[in-house]
Amino acid sequence: MNSKVFIRTEGGAQIGMGHLYRSIALADILSPVFDVTLVLTKAQFPVFDLPKCEIETLFIEKSSEDWEVNCLSNLLAQEDILVVDSYAFNDSYYEKLYYNGLNVVYIDDQGNDFKVLAVLNHLIGADLNNYSKSKFAFLGPKYAILRREFLHINRKETVEFSDNNDLVLICLGGGDSGAHIMNIIQAFEKLRDRPTLHVVVGASFPHLTSVQMLMSSFPSSEIHVNISANQLIDVASKCDVAVCTPGMISYELFSMGKPILCGHFSIFQNAIVELFSIHNLVIDVGNFEVQKILEGF
Repeated sequence: MNSKVFIRTEGGAQIGMGHLYRSIALADILSPVFDVTLVLTKAQFPVFDLPKCEIETLFIEKSSEDWEVNCLSNLLAQEDILVVDSYAFNDSYYEKLYYNGLNVVYIDDQGNDFKVLAVLNHLIGADLNNYSKSKFAFLGPKYAILRREFLHINRKETVEFSDNNDLVLICLGGGDSGAHIMNIIQAFEKLRDRPTLHVVVGASFPHLTSVQMLMSSFPSSEIHVNISANQLIDVASKCDVAVCTPGMISYELFSMGKPILCGHFSIFQNAIVELFSIHNLVIDVGNFEVQKILEGF
C-alpha cells in the first residue's frame, strides 16, 4: 500500500493565507507520487474563500489538543506521513503525535525545535544546531516551497535594482488588515511623478473600497483580487519593483529576479527582513513607514 500524505494547516482573515498557499503548493508537488489530503479546521470557514485546488480536503472540528491528536492518530496508517504547517500548536501536541507513532514533518520558519521525524526550514541561515529533537532536517533556501507555476518560469540569478520604477507591485498577503497597504499608497502619493500601482489582495481583504479610492489618483493603476499564480506572474512581470512581506510571496518574487522593498508586521518578520537585507536581496522598509518606503524607492 502506498503511503498517504496529510497536510495539517490553517488560513484565514486574521492569520493570513501564507501557510495555506504553501501547503497547497506542497500538495501539488507531492500529488504525482502520493495521495495527498489537506486537513483544515471547520471553524476557519467560510471566513474566507478556499483557493481553488484539486487536492482532497478534509475539514475537522476545532476542539481540544487531545481530540485532534486522537483524530489524526485514527486517520493515519503506520506508513502515512503528517506534514504540519501552522503556528497553532506547541511542543505537547508534537510529542503526543510522536508517541502515538505518527511520522510527522514540521514546516518551520521560527526556529522551533519539536519532537518530530523531520523538520523543513527554508530560511537563509537555518541552523542544524537548533533542531536536536528531529531525526532529519532539511534546511536552507533550496527547500523553499514555491507554487508550481513559479518553478517553470525563466529564473534570474541576481536581483537588480534600478532607478526606473514606473510600475510598482504591492502584495502584502492575507495578514494585512489594510492599514499597511494604505500607508504604502500614501507614501507614493508624496512623489511628484507617481508610479502606476498594481495592488494584489486576497478574497477576505476588508478595505477594498478604501484602497480603490486612494488609488484613484494614480494613473492606470489596478487592484487585483484573489488572483491565480499565473495571473500574479503576469502582473509581477510588468512591474519594475515590488513591495511585500518576507513570506512565500518574497521567495516567488526572488525566483523572478524582482527587486523588492520588504517590510514587516511583527518582530519575527523583522528578523527575516534584516537577514534578507544583509544578503542584499531586499531593501528594508521597516514597518512600511512612509519615509523608509520613499528612501528605498
